[in-house]
Amino acid sequence: MALALAAATFLLGAPPADVFDLFRFLLLSSIPSLLLGFLLFTSIRRFLRLQGQIMLAYALGLAIVLANVALTAYLMFLSPHDLALLSLLLVFAAMLSLAVGIALADILARNLERLAQAAEAVADGNFNTRVDLEGPDEVGELARAFNRMASRVEEAFERERAVESARREMIAAISHDLRTPVASTRVMVEALLDKVVTDEVTAGRYLATARAELERLGLLIDDLFELARLEAGTLEMELELASLQDLISDTLQSMGPQAQAHGVRLEGHVDEHVGPVRMSPQQIQRVLYNLVQNAIRHTPADGTIAISVRPVAGAVEVCVADTGEGIASEDLPHVFERFYRGEKSRSRSTGGTGLGLAIARGIVEAHGGAIWAESNQGHGTTVRFTLPS
Repeated sequence: MALALAAATFLLGAPPADVFDLFRFLLLSSIPSLLLGFLLFTSIRRFLRLQGQIMLAYALGLAIVLANVALTAYLMFLSPHDLALLSLLLVFAAMLSLAVGIALADILARNLERLAQAAEAVADGNFNTRVDLEGPDEVGELARAFNRMASRVEEAFERERAVESARREMIAAISHDLRTPVASTRVMVEALLDKVVTDEVTAGRYLATARAELERLGLLIDDLFELARLEAGTLEMELELASLQDLISDTLQSMGPQAQAHGVRLEGHVDEHVGPVRMSPQQIQRVLYNLVQNAIRHTPADGTIAISVRPVAGAVEVCVADTGEGIASEDLPHVFERFYRGEKSRSRSTGGTGLGLAIARGIVEAHGGAIWAESNQGHGTTVRFTLPS
């Protein structure tokens, strides 16, 4: 209204009396028409879809314009000819504006309909659904936000599916590894109880085998418990400055007889520039034992296992390299997974619980380090892990 009055004053040069009359006429026509239009829109819009609401807003806006211009022109005593001509021009302009509004509303409604269909597709489980709507407007922003949401939902679903698959595999592996020693021990004990075996040598062999199976079962339960604590973050780590040189020496001394029994040479070397490292000596010792035991199981006689430590950027790197059978390329990315059964890397027949490398990874990562394996099948395997220095 202020703009209309200013235009009448400065552009048309209307006298103050005419400007005041124009103010009264505009006030008389605008306030009732705006209130009426607002009430109509709010009462009708709930029954309409978005396209209908946009068209209703256009129609009410045009009706308010026509009513205000017609009433103001009538009150200002325009001639019938001028009033008819003005009304004709206004109606023509209103039709053009309405046509543009219909086109814009149709485009907006179609884009929103595509978004709605995409949302329904995601709700039905099609998480790879995306909406191709480009543009700087709010609909484009909504489409990009929807695509980001769909990507995150898809990633979360894939992670959940992978976790569920791993859970099923783990349960199957645990069931097998628990059932095998229990069944074997039961058969031997029943044979002894039923007097199927009578000579002392065979009975002693049965008892020794049963004890070995029970020990294996105990190791599996212990490893499962430790892995569960690692994954839950409840495994206590008492960090202190300790020497890796001492840990390597202890590992060589403890694992030497086992390596010698398999005809494998066990070597160790620590770079002179490696200083004390903040760690849990007991847990890192467990990592070294697991890695060396795994290497001994997969290294043939006359092979070599070398443990080395060297400084790297901001950390120290521990390396356990063997000259064994190696790991197939398709198995290599999975060797640190729980109960992963590769071609040879985690075979039950070689002993172990299938959890040693998973526990090693959990301990190293709990120290803020990283662990990985490198291997060429038939040319040995190297497992490296780092600890912050």
